[in-house]
Amino acid sequence: MAINRKTLEQDPLTGALNRQGLEHLLAAEVKRTRRAKLPMSVAMIDLDDFRQVNAKYGHLVGDKVLIHFTSIIKAVLRESDFVIHYGGEEFLLLRTGGY
Repeated sequence: MAINRKTLEQDPLTGALNRQGLEHLLAAEVKRTRRAKLPMSVAMIDLDDFRQVNAKYGHLVGDKVLIHFTSIIKAVLRESDFVIHYGGEEFLLLRTGGY
């Protein structure tokens, strides 16, 4: 079975990029923003008390929270922005270009 790059760079739970996807994306975006002299913003989001959600309601509910959170983030970001599931309950947002 052949595995393509998208499969390797996408978090299967949330559909967001994963850390491997971030590495590939960041290298390209840094080059592009430097060439075009564009700003780049990065924000890290950590869902507070997420472990308590898993402990109280179980991992299936915790997974649903992560999926829902990702869908909300994707709905409010521009198409040119990126959301990365950095790990556990941590997400990274990457915005390049004008505001």
